[in-house]
Formats: sequence, C-alpha cells, structure tokens
Amino acid sequence: MSQDVTSLPVGYEKEIIMYPLGFEEYLWARGYDDSATELLKQVFSLSLPLDSGIIALYTQLLHEFMMIGGLPAAVNAFIGENSLDAVRSVQNDILRLNIQDIEKYSRNLDRERIRLALDGVVRQAGDEKKSFSYAQIEKGRSRARDFMPAVEWLKKAHLVYSSSSLTNIDVPLSMYTEEKAERFYLYDIGMFFNWVSGDSILLRNTILENKRKGAAKGRFYEALAADLLHKNNHALYYYDIPQKLEIDFIIETDKAILPIEVKSGNNKALSLSKLLSNSGIPKGIKFTESSFGVSDRIMTLPLFMAAFL
Repeated sequence: MSQDVTSLPVGYEKEIIMYPLGFEEYLWARGYDDSATELLKQVFSLSLPLDSGIIALYTQLLHEFMMIGGLPAAVNAFIGENSLDAVRSVQNDILRLNIQDIEKYSRNLDRERIRLALDGVVRQAGDEKKSFSYAQIEKGRSRARDFMPAVEWLKKAHLVYSSSSLTNIDVPLSMYTEEKAERFYLYDIGMFFNWVSGDSILLRNTILENKRKGAAKGRFYEALAADLLHKNNHALYYYDIPQKLEIDFIIETDKAILPIEVKSGNNKALSLSKLLSNSGIPKGIKFTESSFGVSDRIMTLPLFMAAFL
C-alpha cells in the first residue's frame, strides 16, 4: 500500500522510531524533576497514600496533557506562549502533514480509504463499543476486507495503535488474542482531543476546570488511559463478555497480569470485582479522577498514576 519509499541499506543504517512524549516526559518539560516523578512511582510500588494537594496538582497537569499531548512542537508552543490556541494551531499543522504523508506514501486507490479509516479510528476511539467496527467507517458501504489493509497501513505508519481482545486471561496474553477484534487509538492524546473537540472553547474550559461530565468525559478518559499505558511501553488488551464482564484494559507486567477499569467518576468497578472473585488474578486497578485507596484486592488510583505503573 506504499509507493516510492526508498529502502534502507541493511547494515549501514539503524532505524529509530520516535514517539510523542509521555506524561512523565511532559512533566520534565514543565519543570518537574525526577524527585517528583520518583515519588509517584513509589506510590504504586509501596501502596503509599497521596496528599490531596498533590492529587489536585497532577490531575490539573494531566488535564493539560490531555489537550496538549506529547508532540514536542505542541508542548513548546504551550510552554512558550501559555496558550491552548497556539497549541491547536500547531496540532492542525501536524494533522495536515499527516494527511500529506498519506497522500505521498500510499497508492492513489488507497488514499481515500486510509483517510476514511483514520477518521473512523478517531470517531470510534473510547466509545461504548468494545471492538472497532469497520462497517461504521462508511455506513452502509464499508466492509472489513475493504478497510483492514487501510487500518494496517495506519498501524505500520504509527498513526494508530491497537488494544487486542482476549479470549482468555492467561500468560502470555499475546497467545489469547481474538482475531479481527481490536480497538484503535490515535497516536497522541493531544491530537485526538484536538480532532474530536474542534473549535469548542467551552469543551476545553470545562476540561481545565474539571467540570466535564457524561459519556464524552468517559470517552476522553479511556483514550487518555490508553495513551498513558501505551507510552509507558505496555501492550494493551481488553476483555469483553457481553452483559457479563467488560474490562477496559489488561496488561502483563513482570510480576503479574493486571486488569484495569477506568472511571470518569467514582462509580464501582463491578466487572473488575467479579473478575477478581472468579479468577486467580491477585489484584486489579481502578483509575478515577482523584480517589485513592485499597479495598477487596482493588487499588483505586488517580488516573495520572497510569504513567507510573
């Protein structure tokens, strides 16, 4: 699906893939040193409590990060001008470059499908459906076999990344993925927020003031959690049994399988509780806006802690 791409001479060049900044790197750019981030890492490893003032501070910084993201030009624009309008201008320029790259490196017949697939990823990321629906890319017209190569092109171009559905929760998780059942997320949370929010100053203000409620907030929080975990080098999986269990994310650490639920409010993690009571998984995590605690093998943490697991 690509054309006119010069191959690399084997043995003479080493390909290095650069990713946008993660939340920890964003904190460094904002002037927070290693001592601040080391404290947050110890919170998880030692189950330490967090002061409410620290939670409020990092939650505010996380809301900034959700809108700005980790692209260096966008981060520099915010630090230099302290303006989300400047950030949005940079992000719009980058989006245009992304589209130009699609036109440059894809064949003529594939370009429109790739652009439509990219738009479909953004529209479906974080919504209530647990698997990406190819049929929703062009309602009434699209089929999986027509758009799967386009989505694969986006994955290889690192414009999107995936979370795979599991048929069984056991190690290694990679052995139990369900074919053709994936969720997709845009490569950077700031670019995702920019695309979805458009010119809505009201939305940006309600996010900054932590007044946003409803399904849209849950959608942003799921996409944000995916961004934090992905940039922290975790392969992403989810587990969904209709009307029974819905686990937003499952990751495999060096020590254990870790199921994760993300709540935009302080709702109970019913699916997580049910999974833990019916399996040998030792513990799970519920990410919320600002809560902290441990109860019935579930550790409740503020969402920014996803960057420090």
